[in-house]
Amino acid sequence: MSCFINNFTAIVISSEARNFVLRLLPPKQVRGRNDTVKKDHKNYAKTMRMKKNKGFTILELIAVIFLMTLILGLSTIYFANILPSTKFNTTTRDISTTIRYAKSLSQIQGENKTVTIDLDSKKYGIEGIGSKDIPDDIYIKVIDPMLGEIQDGKYHIVLNAIGGIEGGTIVLWNNKKTVNIQMDPVVGSVVINEPAI
Repeated sequence: MSCFINNFTAIVISSEARNFVLRLLPPKQVRGRNDTVKKDHKNYAKTMRMKKNKGFTILELIAVIFLMTLILGLSTIYFANILPSTKFNTTTRDISTTIRYAKSLSQIQGENKTVTIDLDSKKYGIEGIGSKDIPDDIYIKVIDPMLGEIQDGKYHIVLNAIGGIEGGTIVLWNNKKTVNIQMDPVVGSVVINEPAI
């Protein structure tokens, strides 16, 4: 008689049946009965140790938290530098779009439209439609062909029904960038350009 222990269940079989089963198994799995008990016990002990050691060590957690903090800090610095530039570009595009929209309205409705830029309160908009604010960190002035440089008061840009514009060059700047919004009085085009330094 022989005893096989497999997953901690004992099976009692005769010696002939044991020899028959051992002949059917591949060579790696053929072992003596004492080896089977010892190896199964070792595997069970390893499995129990592995189950206890699941998870991360405190050192691994600290390293991951450090890397996440470093990446977050660098991205904050990067986006803090980009935000003023994005605000500036958005304001520039909004002012030029407002002038183009007023030109389209004047041509569609067949009457003059006026875009007012209030340099004191930093607002701009089409008269009768509404106004938008210019952010505090963006400065504005107008260079008029007849009046020269204007930095305070209200400035009116008149858009004719035939497509012309009566107005000067709008200059926007902040601590990093300067942009001109130029208007062609005959054709009525509005062009944004950065002056060469």
